[in-house]
Amino acid sequence: MIINDIHKEDVGYEGTAFLDNWDCDVNVAFPSEDRREYAEKCVMFIQNMSEDFKKRFSKYAYRYFKEMVEEVGEECLEDMPIDVREEDILEFVYPNVIIVDEECREDRVEFHVECNCDWEIEHGLEITISDGKILYVGSFDDMPPYDTERLEYVGFYDENEDMNMNYADKEL
Repeated sequence: MIINDIHKEDVGYEGTAFLDNWDCDVNVAFPSEDRREYAEKCVMFIQNMSEDFKKRFSKYAYRYFKEMVEEVGEECLEDMPIDVREEDILEFVYPNVIIVDEECREDRVEFHVECNCDWEIEHGLEITISDGKILYVGSFDDMPPYDTERLEYVGFYDENEDMNMNYADKEL
């Protein structure tokens, strides 16, 4: 089993999984016992993310980092160097919870992940994924992959904006 120590919560089930590539345990939240297999697919996606996916995630997380430093200043950095490189930014991101909602579509692997990050202690980082595409990277806002209205509202990264809500490109 990929997800262990499963227990019932008020709004579904939660268990833990170990991510080798992050060298950490992560909580996995899913709505019902019959969605457990689907949740395990989501865990495996993060566990086995392709190099291309990792590069895209790093690019978007790095944008988030750079904009936070520009907005808040270097004081937002407690435990990380200001000169961190894009390819190293994920070393400062820590997955906490893989979230699988009831509305996640069965015909694709989609979920979102709540993470901590060293440059945004208060709001953390969230990544929303659907069918291998990154739909959202930004502060944690409980942004599910099927909520097209909210995703449209936050838009996609625009280098001409003073402050972005989403640091991901529109992936086709």
